[in-house]
Amino acid sequence: MVAFNPAKQRTPFVDFLSSVIGVTENRPGEPAFDGLVILFDSTTTQNVTGIRDGVFAGQIDATYIEDRESFLIRHFGRLLTNLAVLMRTMSDKTRMEAAILPAKNFDSEVFRRFMHLCQSETMAKDFQDRVVPALTAVTKLRGPRRRSKYPTKYFKDERPSCYQYGPEKHSWFETGGEHSSVCTIRGMFRFGVPLEPQRHFNVTNETENVRISGSFRTCHNSSLVASDRTHLNMFSNDFAK
Repeated sequence: MVAFNPAKQRTPFVDFLSSVIGVTENRPGEPAFDGLVILFDSTTTQNVTGIRDGVFAGQIDATYIEDRESFLIRHFGRLLTNLAVLMRTMSDKTRMEAAILPAKNFDSEVFRRFMHLCQSETMAKDFQDRVVPALTAVTKLRGPRRRSKYPTKYFKDERPSCYQYGPEKHSWFETGGEHSSVCTIRGMFRFGVPLEPQRHFNVTNETENVRISGSFRTCHNSSLVASDRTHLNMFSNDFAK
């Protein structure tokens, strides 16, 4: 367990966390942790705002703590229990792929409900009862293209675009320059669960043999305009090329 005291640390929290998980000189490696959980209170909300889909974070009321050790054990216990539930749920290949779809670009109300649950309800007692059906609903967005003679299955959003998790490991998401530690953390973890940072989704038009065009959000919230492309390579953190 690592503690961050904003009153004493001069380093921004996301940069501090980036160094803790093994990023050096903004160059990530394979995630070195089995999970990533964070407890924060109302005074430190701004520290985790940009990475809520990367870490599994729970907000606590730290106004008065009589016994710090028992307080942390109780709250970390709840958070870790719910993370374990999420990890078990994501152990299925299809559910894993559904859970790690690009958060800013996969345009689906069903997916947004799952994302909201795993960002805002991580301390809920009924998290286990809710997360399984929420993620199962996202998997139901997976299927073949309309009127296609090929059986390949994709996750289809409301744009509509098709997302297929590619098996190849041939590149990393970009770091440095306009990218920040937020981009890196979100590229290495999804809700505290380690990702394979060298894998990405292939994004194509929902209609077969039609090229993809449109505006997409990047990992650092700028716009990427795609024009007449066969496909986009898009990572879970929304970096695309």
